[in-house]
Amino acid sequence: DAINGTPGDPDTFTALNELHWKQVYRLSYWKVASEEINYRRFFSINDLICLRIERREVFDHTHGLLFELVDQGFIDGLRIDHIDGLYEPGQYLSWLRERIGERPIYVEKILHPGETLPEHWPVDGTTGYDTLNAVNGLFIDRSASRRIRSFYRSFTGIREEYEVALQSRKRQILEAQMHGDLDNLTRYMRRVVSDDRYGIDITAPSLRRALGEVMVNMPVYRTYVTDRMNRPADQEYIRLALSATRKRLPDHSYELDYIESFLLLTYAHHVSEESKQRLGDVVLRFQQFTGPLMAKGLEDTLMYGYLPLLSANEVGGSPEILGGTSRDFHAGMRRLAGHHPHSMTASSTHDTKRGEDTRLRIDAISRHFEAWSKAAREWRSANKALRRRVGRAAAP
Repeated sequence: DAINGTPGDPDTFTALNELHWKQVYRLSYWKVASEEINYRRFFSINDLICLRIERREVFDHTHGLLFELVDQGFIDGLRIDHIDGLYEPGQYLSWLRERIGERPIYVEKILHPGETLPEHWPVDGTTGYDTLNAVNGLFIDRSASRRIRSFYRSFTGIREEYEVALQSRKRQILEAQMHGDLDNLTRYMRRVVSDDRYGIDITAPSLRRALGEVMVNMPVYRTYVTDRMNRPADQEYIRLALSATRKRLPDHSYELDYIESFLLLTYAHHVSEESKQRLGDVVLRFQQFTGPLMAKGLEDTLMYGYLPLLSANEVGGSPEILGGTSRDFHAGMRRLAGHHPHSMTASSTHDTKRGEDTRLRIDAISRHFEAWSKAAREWRSANKALRRRVGRAAAP
């Protein structure tokens, strides 16, 4: 009664306010977290606070019950969800393998077309998104892909190219939902680079803009550069992102040169061991954020608004890649058999937007595309009278 306050009398809420300020968290309006946040979340869900699983004592504690069940023979293998959200996935998987022995480990890893699972991960394979999309591609008539895209653009009036659309959605997500995350990363990196004679003149605003644009232009979900592992594939993805960013931000060449040196961990000779450790930490934190940004920008945004053929808009797939050849399919299966012969082969998961039967019905459109496009025009004409203006837009 003494602390709750009396509605209408602001002074009576002073004690409650003081109590709130003494907490280890800030009680705030829910929208504040998208702009001001000092902890890492699961994507943009404020209630799901991430654990620092990269600390061995946290790993051991949180996996205690799991390992008990494994030791008792109740669990035959593990499926690791959202592996790309970890600080250092390779280290985590090594600890896991060390603890559970030869039992199978599968990772939920979304591979970009042409991308392969990191060779140094001690896993049996992925959870099957790559196979899911490869199989679905067999049922799409690839020879119709150009006509499908052309008809989609003329029918909807959408002229935006796929890559431009993807980058646009990722920027939108970065500013609307991951604003605070980018600010935190910028502040942390600014503190690190300010100790370097070559980084002292890089300002926070220019660093933030350059970092954000590199994240937007990353062609894959994430890279895995550490002081122990620096794959050529990761170096190539980072250079592609930097090249695209330099074209968009030609006046940020100094900042981008500096960002390139730390993302690739190619330090100058004068950098101290302490600075190398801190820069390595920045790189790992940077890599943690590119995955959620791609997932939110592509899976949760663009795939609901860029729809040449809806069956291709699946997790691990691309709206721009319509169909595949049997030759490519079998070559992919041979590679998979050679590197991860026990990898999962899925046709549907908890993440797929549509079931197999629905996808196949949509795939069939590609094999009868002239009839489909003719019908679509007729349906639009027949329903034209049912459209009404609502503000500046047309609606059913």
